[in-house]
Amino acid sequence: MITIGTGRLIILAKQRGLISSVSPRIQALQDAGLWLSDNLVNLLLSQAGE
Repeated sequence: MITIGTGRLIILAKQRGLISSVSPRIQALQDAGLWLSDNLVNLLLSQAGE
């Protein structure tokens, strides 16, 4: 079984052309109350090429 986090799923959605940007989705998660460290946010954005 493979476990993938929410951030990775968002990146995969961008890579597959389902979404155009990762940043608004990460912000939406934070606005909904999910705490993400600045380091994690920067890592996700970097991996997504943003």
